[in-house]
Amino acid sequence: MPSTSPSAEQLIPAQHTPQTAQDAGSILGAEIAAMVARERDKAERKAMQASARAVRAAARAAARAIPPERSDQFTHLSLDGMRTYRQLVVREEERVGYWQRVVSARLDALRGVGADVDTDHLRPALESQQLAAGREVVVHAAHAILPPLPTLDALWLASDDPTALARVAETGAGLAAYREGLAEQVRAATHELIARYRLTPGACLTALPV
Repeated sequence: MPSTSPSAEQLIPAQHTPQTAQDAGSILGAEIAAMVARERDKAERKAMQASARAVRAAARAAARAIPPERSDQFTHLSLDGMRTYRQLVVREEERVGYWQRVVSARLDALRGVGADVDTDHLRPALESQQLAAGREVVVHAAHAILPPLPTLDALWLASDDPTALARVAETGAGLAAYREGLAEQVRAATHELIARYRLTPGACLTALPV
């Protein structure tokens, strides 16, 4: 019998046939639909952001439309006295911010995550009498009601004192409350100055350097 040899079609693996025009159209349609959906989502996000900005702008405009009112706390202070008082409170707040950084560094050292502070160098500058002086000036200048100012005695406790960590943390909390009281006084003084400037617009010119 004559031998039969495999044909070329049998030796070469069958190739996948190209996709039909209908398949290509379906893929293209799906891609277009996905692109349209992405654009729609983007447009919705932009609309939401624009709406949120409009709401915030309206809230700011409404706040500006409410005229600030004078405070009875500052009736005894002249305009120059008000400016001086505000600067005084700002400086006191900055000073307390420095104390907070010292307390934070001491806490880190007690927790074993940082270098200890130089207590020998800092202690003379952070005596209780010196710290209390600034508070007394603020309170007496405008009858300010402030949280008590904690002492910094806990800073000088030895690192192996079992009460050191808790007491330094308590000092930090007390300083935070005192600083917030000062920040409230800064806001109140700013509010009072704005109220005075609105009542007498020319008064703001006296704050400019000559």
